[in-house]
Amino acid sequence: MSSSLFLFKKIDGYSPIAALESFQSATTQAGMYCFGFEMEYDEVNTAKGGEGALCEMDQATLMTFDIFDTQKIKRFLFGIEMPTEHSRGSWTYLLGDPNYFRAIYIDNPWDYDDGEFIFRFVVSYFENNPDDYIWFGGDSWCYTAADIKKLSTMPYNRMWCNKKLV
Repeated sequence: MSSSLFLFKKIDGYSPIAALESFQSATTQAGMYCFGFEMEYDEVNTAKGGEGALCEMDQATLMTFDIFDTQKIKRFLFGIEMPTEHSRGSWTYLLGDPNYFRAIYIDNPWDYDDGEFIFRFVVSYFENNPDDYIWFGGDSWCYTAADIKKLSTMPYNRMWCNKKLV
């Protein structure tokens, strides 16, 4: 299993601000929290991306916990990126379409459980992002939004992130 999860978005028409809004909407819909995100900008004030936290509780509540207690709380670093000059065509072998790139990543999503927390987020994310894909770095397969929708109708299977189930 990979140590990161990647969400692929279309290059044409991509906006990191729209990607962040979509990510935040999915976290809210899944009953999770997204905080600490700071968008980075280039010299002409164009958004480039940034990093933040995906967590099972809001930042104010998290700050009330002792540092040792917070180690048990599900929270993950996520990032939103811009395509580079080499992005187009880089993932055609995996997705069959040259117009996609790794736009969003979540680091170490399996640190706290068997993937059920992240699965809940992914199901919410794909409800509003039907053209995107999810890939676990290093695997030779990915899931589409339709795959995730189908998985969400089945009993939870912790192997969803280890092998393609649909």
